[in-house]
Amino acid sequence: DMSTSIKHPREGFFVPTFFLSIATLITSTSRYAIPASDVGLIWAIRGAFWAYLVATLLLAVGQYSFVFATHSFGLDTMMPTWILPIFPVMLSGTIASVIAANQPDISAVSIIVAGLTCQGLGFAVAIMMYTHMVGRLMQAGLPNREHRPGLFMCVGPPAFTALAILGMANGLPNDVDPDMDGQVFDQGIISTIALMSAIFLWALSLWWFGIACLAVIQAPPKFFHLGWWAMIFPNTG
Repeated sequence: DMSTSIKHPREGFFVPTFFLSIATLITSTSRYAIPASDVGLIWAIRGAFWAYLVATLLLAVGQYSFVFATHSFGLDTMMPTWILPIFPVMLSGTIASVIAANQPDISAVSIIVAGLTCQGLGFAVAIMMYTHMVGRLMQAGLPNREHRPGLFMCVGPPAFTALAILGMANGLPNDVDPDMDGQVFDQGIISTIALMSAIFLWALSLWWFGIACLAVIQAPPKFFHLGWWAMIFPNTG
């Protein structure tokens, strides 16, 4: 049954949500359970971050490769669940935004660079999926009643990206911002760019929230589907 679920053309897209829960465990452990003076646990969180990044990157490449080789989807069947395989690696940026502030400076910078890289990868893939989603809505209209809650998934990528870039900008070590003395980073400029970008992305997530909300209000679902899980995305993102 597990193998069939993983290979299923729709249900298989929900497998990566397991790693979303792992991301929450890592960030919550770092924020609430680890004293700033505990070097061993701080190192363990750093190790968990890098292990998570590698595992989710392999998942993103592997699952999309499997889908491309095995399934064939028409544009009129496009749903936001197609974004889910890239979601876990994208949340590496969210993890980095939480844990970087408690890491040693040299480790914090590498974590933030890796988190920003993965966040950019995830958001770029999401933008490509958005193109198909808008085309599907234009061509075939809104999904049927039971699948409309899945539209709330579109809120996630820009909202989490806004959160992540603000957190990563705030998590940069204080000594990376010298007064033009040869350092690569200028913290004031980075914080300003992060804030402007976050506002831009927040507006995109708000637009998707409005589209999804009106669609569900027009035809509230009655029979459970896995896509109902997406209704938590506005709360979390």
